[in-house]
Amino acid sequence: MADNHIICNFHLYEPFFFIHQGASRIGDQVSITGVSFPYNAENFPALNPKAKNTCDQSNYRTYPRDGNGQSINDK
Repeated sequence: MADNHIICNFHLYEPFFFIHQGASRIGDQVSITGVSFPYNAENFPALNPKAKNTCDQSNYRTYPRDGNGQSINDK
């Protein structure tokens, strides 16, 4: 049976580094805060020492490439 009253919704949690910054429920890997979207080299925060040796250290390095609208559209 067809239903014309369906609304579709989706969530995209990207870029993860921006969306989850400071989220304590995830732990130290998101201890970096003050990250803007899109990426801006002039106000990009330093790597928080708590984030060293976590997934976020890698996300920190790739954010200059991933922190933009084209990257989101590509996903």
